[in-house]
Amino acid sequence: MRILSKALAYIFHPVFLPAMVMAFLLFVSGNAAFEVEPGNEMKWWLIASYSGVLFPLLVTFLIWRLKFIDSMDMKTNKERYVPLIASMLFYFWVFWVFYKDLQANDWLLIFLLGNFITVVICFLINLTEKLSLHTAAFSNLFTYALLLNITTGFQDIILLVMAMALVIIVPLSRLQLKAHTKREIFLGAFTGVLSAVIAYLFI
Repeated sequence: MRILSKALAYIFHPVFLPAMVMAFLLFVSGNAAFEVEPGNEMKWWLIASYSGVLFPLLVTFLIWRLKFIDSMDMKTNKERYVPLIASMLFYFWVFWVFYKDLQANDWLLIFLLGNFITVVICFLINLTEKLSLHTAAFSNLFTYALLLNITTGFQDIILLVMAMALVIIVPLSRLQLKAHTKREIFLGAFTGVLSAVIAYLFI
């Protein structure tokens, strides 16, 4: 059970979430809310992926190799400072490119802005106490998927079901590994839900 929980923690790490969800929205979803000019799907996915996944991973790897943090797991609050600040910068840059240059549709912007707000709130809470970044990310995704489906007539029910399953399984796996307390899981869940709602109201 512990091995499975560890595998889930890596496979569904928050850093991979933007690429996974953008892939679904651009390539799988048939929702008219995500219409993109034919031929641009891969370009948009690559922009979101290298900026939201590759760059944060690279920063984290570099500060680990430079011994500013003890491990890539970032088990303490202080070890999370630089990776979270880097993620904030990259996530905002991705959102701004999609908003200003690509003029993406509202629901893509809501997802990207929700990611950015989640990292900002996580960073602020992390200054005083630890919280579950995994839970924050997947609570944000679940709330986004719920709002999307309610608003567009449940056209992306697959995304909602997957998000619902993951928002239960991932936090439980973190508790199984004793990586977080119940309070830290709750803080992560609250952060994710709040971020998605703010992004939805803002856009």
